[in-house]
Amino acid sequence: VAYRRLSLFLKADPHLRRSLLLRQSLLGDESLATARSYIAMGYLEFEHEGKIDEPLEALEKARHSFQIHGLLNTEAEAWMLLDVGIINLAADRLQQAEAAFNRSESLLAESRGKENRDISRPLRGLAAVALRRGNVAEAAKLAREAVRLCAGEGAEYIGARAKLVLAEALLSQGELDEVGPLLQQVRAQFARTVGDHHVRMAELDAVFARYHLARGEFNDAQRIAARCLETKRALLHPDHWILIEAQLLLQRARLGQGQVDDVESELLLLSDKAVRVLPAAHPLLIEIANARLDCARALGDDALVEIRAKRVDELIARRQDRLRAAVLVGKVGNQ
Repeated sequence: VAYRRLSLFLKADPHLRRSLLLRQSLLGDESLATARSYIAMGYLEFEHEGKIDEPLEALEKARHSFQIHGLLNTEAEAWMLLDVGIINLAADRLQQAEAAFNRSESLLAESRGKENRDISRPLRGLAAVALRRGNVAEAAKLAREAVRLCAGEGAEYIGARAKLVLAEALLSQGELDEVGPLLQQVRAQFARTVGDHHVRMAELDAVFARYHLARGEFNDAQRIAARCLETKRALLHPDHWILIEAQLLLQRARLGQGQVDDVESELLLLSDKAVRVLPAAHPLLIEIANARLDCARALGDDALVEIRAKRVDELIARRQDRLRAAVLVGKVGNQ
């Protein structure tokens, strides 16, 4: 687990797998020790390899153990639900993510109090859900509350994570003057808590690159996107889908620099890869489609612009239909 927290995933993997196998063979699947191994192994597979369904299955096995041992509706379940929320959020399953974060917040508030800094964790998750839904003002409000809860001593790391979500919300609002200093604070806090060679720094660089793109600072955006990609390639599995985000940001910067022909061919390769590894109508697929649309505009090809604009509209409509369907399913399940 210590290796995983340092983003040393390749070192963590054999230890966590061995621990899980030993606990399964000696204690069985339903022991709490095995449940803890399922949680650790599941999140490792998510963060290192980008897997979604397998980690959620591991977490469900842990939940079954919690149920047997009377640990549902306790702080133990609250921590597990944070992982459930984060993984569903990555898959753009916003209804499931929201339900997990809401329940985690409620359980943590019951056990630790509403003003405890750990409440910031589900709050920043709910802020990210709101941001994915386009509720930018609500996302900023939730993220600011998460930042406020981390104002005391001993919360530098989780405070930085809350500030990063706030920066994303403010970036979506176009509040660039506030975003820049906020990102510098996050960088300093991460440097002091996890160091430069860590996935959190790569996540920060992705937002930093978006910030420079929004300001039209394409050279800075290219430099930071390249550093983001380099860090992710060093730490993550080569097939991890999150590498696509860094690659897209790099191409966005190059497009801003006028490298249109090269970007056109790179975006085609990126689109083909993304379709294979991402869920249907995932936000990253829409981002790639938008980038290809902008590339067609830069090429001055009106017919291609029309085709790609329709593709963007189709993806957005499919995503909206999927999210609406998930909400209806959730309402039926709660009746």
